[in-house]
Amino acid sequence: MKLFLYFVLFAVFGVAFEVFWVSLLDFLKTHNPRLKGRSSLWMFPIYGCLLFVVMFVRGVFPSCPWWFRGVVYVVLILVLEYLSGAFVRGLTGVAPWDYERKTSDGVGSPKRYNIDGLVCLEYVPLWFFGGLAAELFFLFLESHIIL
Repeated sequence: MKLFLYFVLFAVFGVAFEVFWVSLLDFLKTHNPRLKGRSSLWMFPIYGCLLFVVMFVRGVFPSCPWWFRGVVYVVLILVLEYLSGAFVRGLTGVAPWDYERKTSDGVGSPKRYNIDGLVCLEYVPLWFFGGLAAELFFLFLESHIIL
C-alpha cells in the first residue's frame, strides 16, 4: 500500500512540476500571462517509476556523497527516459517528448546533443539536481507518512 501511495505521489508531483516548468519557460519566451503548461498522461507512470530509481540509489549507495548519488541519478534517469520514451514510441508511434525536431503540437524542441530524440545531454544538470530533489521528496515521505 505504501509503495503504491509513493508511486502515485511521485507521479502527481512529477506531472505538476512539469506543467509548472513548461508554463514558466513558455512565459519567459512569449511573455504570455496565461502561463499555460502541458504534459502527457504517459508521464504519470514514467514519473512514478522515478520512485524505483530513488529507492535503488538509496538502497545501494546510502553512505556515498551527494555528488556521487547525483551522478548515479543522471545515468539512471537518462536510462529511464530513453527506455520509457522508446516504449511509448513503439506502442504509439510517437514519444511523449521529442528532442530531435520541432513538432506541430509544440511537444518537440530540437536539442543539439540528443540520442534518438529520446534523451538529451543538455538536461544532465537538470537530472542531477532533479534526482537529488526526488531523493529529498522520498525522504520527506518516509519521515511523514506512516502506513
